[in-house]
Amino acid sequence: MVYFFIFTTILLLISSILLLRAGFRLQDQNRQLVEMIQTYDNQQTETKEKLEELFQQLKDTDLNGSFEADDEVGFVFQEIKNLIEEYKNNIQ
Repeated sequence: MVYFFIFTTILLLISSILLLRAGFRLQDQNRQLVEMIQTYDNQQTETKEKLEELFQQLKDTDLNGSFEADDEVGFVFQEIKNLIEEYKNNIQ
């Protein structure tokens, strides 16, 4: 009977150690995933800010509306503006 208790105690100790080790690994994986998510969020925010800056620079380039009013150049100008807006909206 004593051997049974010793065996059970050792078995429970080993199981506890293995479970603790697995828990620490999961905690480490969770930390890494949180860091990755934060990195992607930061990249998304930076990309959105750069697109907004690019859009503003594009507007500043065409102060008088001469590019936008021109038929051929205006089409390309409008398409560039639309692409920037589309990407900016997709990022949100």
